[in-house]
Amino acid sequence: MKVLRNITRSLAFRIIMPVIALVILAGIGLYIFVLSSVSDFTDRHIKDALMGMSREIYNICDRNLNELLKTGAASDEKAARIKRGLTIGMIEDFMQQNNLKGIIAGKDNEVLLAYGLSPGLLKIVGKNAEHNTVSSLEYDDKKHYAYRMQFEPWDWQIVFIKDAAEYSSLINNVRLAYMATGAILSITALLILFYLNRSIKYPINKIIASLKAGEQPEYEGIYEFEFLSKSISEMTAERQRLMKQIIEEQKLKGIRVLATGVAHNFNNMLVGVLGYASLI
Repeated sequence: MKVLRNITRSLAFRIIMPVIALVILAGIGLYIFVLSSVSDFTDRHIKDALMGMSREIYNICDRNLNELLKTGAASDEKAARIKRGLTIGMIEDFMQQNNLKGIIAGKDNEVLLAYGLSPGLLKIVGKNAEHNTVSSLEYDDKKHYAYRMQFEPWDWQIVFIKDAAEYSSLINNVRLAYMATGAILSITALLILFYLNRSIKYPINKIIASLKAGEQPEYEGIYEFEFLSKSISEMTAERQRLMKQIIEEQKLKGIRVLATGVAHNFNNMLVGVLGYASLI
């Protein structure tokens, strides 16, 4: 308990702990106000990219439907089937160009296109992908982003999936920002501690070392510590002068006491001699 009390009362502890507390608070504040915003930006970027792709897929479907309507062949089942087939092919090409996986389901969940999907991933997508929302899915220790949309004129359910590894560079940049921030905070803390050590602890230790050695401190540098060093030096010199004066006075007092004693003894002897002489 005494050792702990001595540690908590030491100058090093009083210097280091506030710096560490300040760095921790700065890290928490930076995470809340900056890095969390960067992470949110990453998520928004991924979601915006997927929503942009969903609009492009919807435009492919809408454009082909409009072409079919303009030709007046919408009521022709054969022409409509051919146009839907061409649309599915264009969507597949779009998925291939953008490294997407996906599925198109028609009425009664009839699979019209299943591109790049394994049965397991297809099952997870069917259960967890939400309408008009970017969903995050985990499959086979890999993260995927899925978007489900509907093209109502043809009663299609379209789901496309993007492997999170496609955004690895963006995610790595965010992680690098976390690491760089931590490194900057750590280096800053070390520099502050080094500066405080040189500015405060070093002068005090030098003054204390001189006092322990029985010498007058002669620190020069920071004004406040230099003033303290000179004041202690002057007080020490005054103390030594007073001690020397006291010692000299004690010596003189001793001499006076000795002389008084000698005179007293001599006087006693003299009185005895004179008394004896008077008797003769």
